[in-house]
Order: sequence, then C-alpha cells, then structure tokens
Amino acid sequence: MIVMAERVRERHEAMTSGLLVRIRPRVGREDDVEEFLDAVLRLSTRERHTETSLLMRFSDGTYALLDLFTDEPSRREHLSGSARQAVAYRTRDLFDGEPTDLLLDVVGHDLPTVAGRARLATGTWLTFDGGEHPSASDELRFSTSGDAAWVAVRTDGGTLAVIDLAPTHDGPEPTPLPEVSRSGRELRLLSSERFRLLGPDVPEPTITPLPTTPRPSTSRPSTSLPSTSLPV
Repeated sequence: MIVMAERVRERHEAMTSGLLVRIRPRVGREDDVEEFLDAVLRLSTRERHTETSLLMRFSDGTYALLDLFTDEPSRREHLSGSARQAVAYRTRDLFDGEPTDLLLDVVGHDLPTVAGRARLATGTWLTFDGGEHPSASDELRFSTSGDAAWVAVRTDGGTLAVIDLAPTHDGPEPTPLPEVSRSGRELRLLSSERFRLLGPDVPEPTITPLPTTPRPSTSRPSTSLPSTSLPV
C-alpha cells in the first residue's frame, strides 16, 4: 500500500518548502479520520503547485499530512486551497483538538519514481540537534538501503528532521535507522518516531476486458429483440 502521491512530470522539480499538519483523532473516530484524510490527500495531489503529498500514521495513534512545494508562493496557494479548507471544516467532529501546523524548509530529498513508490510502506521521522543542521543539501550524507527514500527538512524553529521512507519490513527486528552525517561527522539524533504510510495506491494500468463468448442457447432466439435483452 502506497502513501506517497507525487505529480507525474517529465522532469522532477526541486522542492524547497513544505507543510506538516499533525492530527490526533477523537477516540472511536479513527477509521473515519483515516478515510477522511485519504480524501484530503487526493485533493492535495490535484493542486497544481503541490509536488508531493504524504499521509502518515504514527505509532502513538496520531496522523500527519506532509505536503512539499517548489517555492513559498505554492505553499501559500495550498494554505488557501480545498484540501486545507476540508481539514478546517471537519476539525470539530473528527479531531481531538486543533491540528498542529509546522512550516518546513526542504534541505534535500531523494524520492523514487512512480514505479518505485509501490515498495514504500513504512518510515521513521528523525529529529536532530538544531544547532547542527546543514545549510545545503550536499552537506548531508545518508547510510540507507538502496531502495529507501528520504526528505530532509528544517523546521521554523531551526530543528533538522529527516523523513526516512522504506519498503515493508517483515523481519522480527525493526528496520535499522539510517545514519546521517555532515562533513564526515555523524549528527546527534534527538528523537525518532516510527510511522506507517497510508494513502492512494499508485494507479494501476487500465486493463481492457476480454470479450465474453455468449453462452449457447438451447432455445431458438427471437430475432425481434436485441441480443442484450436475452436472458443469460
């Protein structure tokens, strides 16, 4: 099951800004919240300037919507768009308190193609010492598996966070956390939160159904009626 919805483009544009909306569902409304947020995610993917959208469910039961954009005007357009309005409209009856917004600057990212997204199903939100964050994406180094993906962001409070995305892990041990370094020195990890990725699947190819062979009839068909009127 995929959780990343990204606009298909001939060339992937660099993303520079983002928005994280953290949501806690009301007790007993978890299924309704998940269904609703899936619909919100689909609204975000239709926005012209929203490059990538993620829907995450953390181990503490909270949800998060992460939207990434190429520039600040695109983020402002999203904040006034239909996805944002839908979240505000359903806050009182679905959520336990107001959603928490966090403005993000994208430091760097390595996201898969459309075909590669189908393998991603889990991830970890890594938070590092705010005093050690880099100023350029080429200063970051990640020790992740070849089929993993990541997005590095800096919050408006100066903290560096890395969203590490990985395929489904079926082993007895949890997926090991990646090591993140800057100029050869490993950054100090402050906290980590595991999450599952939720959301729309990668669109499947359209399959044209094969023509069906009519069942032979033991009775003589009436020539005055169209074939679609005959009983099966």
